[in-house]
Amino acid sequence: MDTVEMRKAYFEWLRENEKYTELSTNSIRIETPFLDNSLEHIVLYVTNDNPKIIITDNGRTLDNLETHGFTFKIGSPRYILLHSILKMFDLDIFDGEVHIECMEEDFPFAKQKILQGLIRINDLTFLNDVD
Repeated sequence: MDTVEMRKAYFEWLRENEKYTELSTNSIRIETPFLDNSLEHIVLYVTNDNPKIIITDNGRTLDNLETHGFTFKIGSPRYILLHSILKMFDLDIFDGEVHIECMEEDFPFAKQKILQGLIRINDLTFLNDVD
């Protein structure tokens, strides 16, 4: 398999395994093929507020971690790790939701950044002995 075939195969796999559902005229649900720490698909919600786009996890990531006993007390090592990940990927937390805002033309890159950030945040479960 050469480079062109690999790229084509990957994008075909992504196209077949990523599901976009229109929820309203300005809201879309994206089920990605990428898994969280519960082995469930990471789901994103996109709100198009022309020309700005907001991409969020709808609170799933932090809720899932808290369900597994994780807390993020201000100043704790977990809190510091969480906020360093948020900063690394230009993410914010609002009402318990991890989100990113971007202009329409930056959607692909912003979507990639939030996915990478959510995967990294989910990886905090490997540090279960860190308070």
